[in-house]
Amino acid sequence: EVAGFLGYRLTLDPGQAAALGWPTPVDGVVAVGPEGLVADPAGNQVEVLSVRPRRGGTEFSVTVPGGGVGRVRTQELSTHADRRRTIGVRLDANGCVVLSSEPNR
Repeated sequence: EVAGFLGYRLTLDPGQAAALGWPTPVDGVVAVGPEGLVADPAGNQVEVLSVRPRRGGTEFSVTVPGGGVGRVRTQELSTHADRRRTIGVRLDANGCVVLSSEPNR
């Protein structure tokens, strides 16, 4: 609940996190913050659900492995006419936290 309140709305199990480039094994889940999913042409290609121009860039809503929905912001300026179907993404550890599966840890 607290993680969601702080903006960590997407959680990934160890396999999903690994598919998005998480660097180490995870004992629990990876909670992805607002800056935790980043565009990377060499990253995992995921389906684009929608494209929204934002101040200073573009926001892509994407489907991540396992079916969750994440958001990726880029500095590239795009328009509603952007019809790309996929984008390469990866996790940025600086924008994520690992929530342990063990209580009180």
